Amino acid sequence: MRLQNLFLVFALTVLAPLGLSAQTVRVIFSTGKADIQAPGEANLHPITKGEVITLGTRIVTGADGRVALTPMPGVKSLISPNSDLIVEKASETKATDGTTITAATLNLKQGAIVTDLIKQEGVTYDYNIRTPRGLAGARGTNYTVNVNANGIETILVSHGTISFTLLDGRQLAITAGQINITDVTGAVRSAAKLSDLSADDQALAQSVANSTLTALESATAAGITINPEAVSQALDLMQSFGIDTSGTNLAPVTTAPTSSDTQSGNNKEASNILPPIDQFQSFIANLTQTQKDTLAEILTRGGFDQNDPGFRLLFTHPQFRENLIAIVDLYAPLSTTQRQLFFNLGILGDANLTAVGTDTAGLTRLV
Repeated sequence: MRLQNLFLVFALTVLAPLGLSAQTVRVIFSTGKADIQAPGEANLHPITKGEVITLGTRIVTGADGRVALTPMPGVKSLISPNSDLIVEKASETKATDGTTITAATLNLKQGAIVTDLIKQEGVTYDYNIRTPRGLAGARGTNYTVNVNANGIETILVSHGTISFTLLDGRQLAITAGQINITDVTGAVRSAAKLSDLSADDQALAQSVANSTLTALESATAAGITINPEAVSQALDLMQSFGIDTSGTNLAPVTTAPTSSDTQSGNNKEASNILPPIDQFQSFIANLTQTQKDTLAEILTRGGFDQNDPGFRLLFTHPQFRENLIAIVDLYAPLSTTQRQLFFNLGILGDANLTAVGTDTAGLTRLV
């Protein structure tokens, strides 16, 4: 069988419908030890970037394992090491007014999920993380849900507000800047600073805060677009808690007045202003013409907004820039059919450059 035909067979196999109703859940990033077990499968097996996850699939990460999912448009679910969860729900329906209603639920048994949700126009979101302690739902936010080995749940909200429904029916609203801890008895402790918590709870909060920063940093370095405002607020939150953030490579997005604001005398900060040192333009300037043309095609076909601060923020990471060049050089000599598979599998596209940092030798063997 010709190479091209083998390539197409592989693509069709991976992309075949897997029982999801309209909305699909796809793996956009994976590193370290990360396994899945679909319904009906006897054993766990390594997860594959780009694959579509069927409902009821279990995902387990090891001590160095990280996985990023897109359970619904505009949502990135960043799964931390030593996590165990089940993809419970994913659906998409149309309301009578023409708006789209997307819903997804991840059932977290243990570990942590950091969620970054950027609401899209005309879409109603129903995104939830179920835990042994209750249901944490978001409508437009960045937050972390953690369940430790003892069954104690910690929720840290960096941006926006989430609703938390406990098993006994109690409902709580947790806003940005709050830590919520629920133990196995259902007792709840909330705080806006570490000093308001006991020593044991402070240790929990510190651990979840570190997990949040590491997840955001790993996702950004891997080419996943994260809401820059959420990154800035997460850093501000950690600092307000008295948590040291000097060890992270994350940096808040620099803001400045727009030209129209300056002319009108309104100097309010705008969250969509690009960093003063534009690493993206510097990166482009150092490419060969072939590399420039190839990257331009990737960005156009992938639907990337080059003026998005979150996109520009990726280029502040030296390792990301180096890995992106490797992907561009791999992509350049491919045929049209081979190039399309990268987008079909979600390795490139959907506003994520998640091929960056992967095993380029393995991708070469694939094509």
